[in-house]
Amino acid sequence: MTDRNGPRIRRAFDAIERPAARTLETAIQTEKFATGLSVFLAVRGQVAAGLESASRAVLHAVNLPAASDIKRLLVEVHNVDRSLAGDVGLLVDRVAALERMVAKSASSPEVADPAGSNPAASARARTRTAKVAKPSERR
Repeated sequence: MTDRNGPRIRRAFDAIERPAARTLETAIQTEKFATGLSVFLAVRGQVAAGLESASRAVLHAVNLPAASDIKRLLVEVHNVDRSLAGDVGLLVDRVAALERMVAKSASSPEVADPAGSNPAASARARTRTAKVAKPSERR
C-alpha cells in the first residue's frame, strides 16, 4: 500500500493541494481580494448588529432580558461585590479591634471603662454610692 513516496492518500492530497495552494496564494495577495474581504466583514458586522437589535426587541416585547441587559447587570453585581468585599474587610478589622479591647479589659478589671460599654455595672455602682431617700423625703 505504501511506496517510497508515502501512502496513496498522502500523494493524492499533495497532487491536489500544491497547485491549489499556488493559485490561492496568488489570489489572496490581490487588492480585489482585500477589498472584497473588507466589504464582507463590514456587511457581516452590520447584519450581526441588526440581528442583535431585532432579537433584543423581541425579547423585551415578551418581557425577557437580552444579553446586553444581563451583561450590564453582571457589571453591576461585580461592582457591588467588590464594594462589599472592601466593607467586609473593614468590618473584620473593626471586630478584631473590639475583640482585642474586650480581651484587654477582661484581663485587667481595674481599668476604667471610659466608653461606658457596660451600663448595668455603672448603674449598680451609682446605686451603691447614692444616698437612699427616705419615704418622707421623697416628693
